[in-house]
Amino acid sequence: MIKKQKDPYFVRESKTGYVVIGDNQRIKRHSLFLCKQCVSELHLLALEFRYGFLTEMSIAAEAVYKSV
Repeated sequence: MIKKQKDPYFVRESKTGYVVIGDNQRIKRHSLFLCKQCVSELHLLALEFRYGFLTEMSIAAEAVYKSV
């Protein structure tokens, strides 16, 4: 849905993932950072991509934290 620009919860795309608002807001500021690569475990990502993903995840988390 994100690639088709039809996801109403989509916020922003980064190099390694997508920031989306949780569609169930029982928890304040619920959001997700979805990885562009689909693997069953984080350690299965290539090292350089994994570091980029974790860095971007922390930046997204800080932005959500500061938004409220």
